[in-house]
Amino acid sequence: MSELLTVGNAVFVKDRSEYTQVERYQLQTQHCVQLQQPRTQPSESQEYWVFGYGSLIWKPPIAWEKRLANLIALVVSSIHTVWASVDNVLSTESPDIYGDTVDHRGTIEKPGRVVTLIPHSEWKLLNDYHEHREDDVTWGVAYKIPSHCAKEVKDYLDRRESGYAIKLLDVYQKGKTPPVIKQAVVYIATTANDDYCGPAPIEDITRQIFTSREYALNLAKALRDIAPDAFDHHLYDLEKKLLELEASRSNDRADC
Repeated sequence: MSELLTVGNAVFVKDRSEYTQVERYQLQTQHCVQLQQPRTQPSESQEYWVFGYGSLIWKPPIAWEKRLANLIALVVSSIHTVWASVDNVLSTESPDIYGDTVDHRGTIEKPGRVVTLIPHSEWKLLNDYHEHREDDVTWGVAYKIPSHCAKEVKDYLDRRESGYAIKLLDVYQKGKTPPVIKQAVVYIATTANDDYCGPAPIEDITRQIFTSREYALNLAKALRDIAPDAFDHHLYDLEKKLLELEASRSNDRADC
């Protein structure tokens, strides 16, 4: 079986038998192989594109001149979304995140969850409660940022996505190669983050994020709007659970 290996800014597909002993060790201990320090910003000669997979789908950057929807990023597929919670919910990893945070819809006492992406090679090493499917990919949108306000947009996104690492990834349209955008900026909360807390049963995540369910429900709706043929298994399963819990609690109140 083939899986993705990240080396610097490039992504290679290799059979497990082709990995060297060092690479296998790095996959097991760091989950993501980076043999050289990757660039985290496009060069001055490159167009500045930002790939969004969470709230950036429906809440764009402060300035952009072109928007492409129905896009996929293959390097960070098979992701479970980890949902951000607000003050009055218990803490429990975008779309499958396992990261507690007090910066995004949470407090010190009750940290929230945020959405992030995890590469296939890393995901296969996790003991996830949610079924992993080989056709899972990350759907999203890309924004082309005007050169004259690139710094302002970057500063805005750095504040908005505080705590996330910046990666450069190629972005594709479904069924098409080569990539439609090379080296798009994407914000990812890695498993090396101190706030990473790992997988959880979807029922636990549902209860944890229920009071801030609008975020997850908005993301599911936005994903259908930009890519009607898309199917994010984890996101849509979570959406179903949230709506079921919402209906159940509404019925309980009606019976009082």
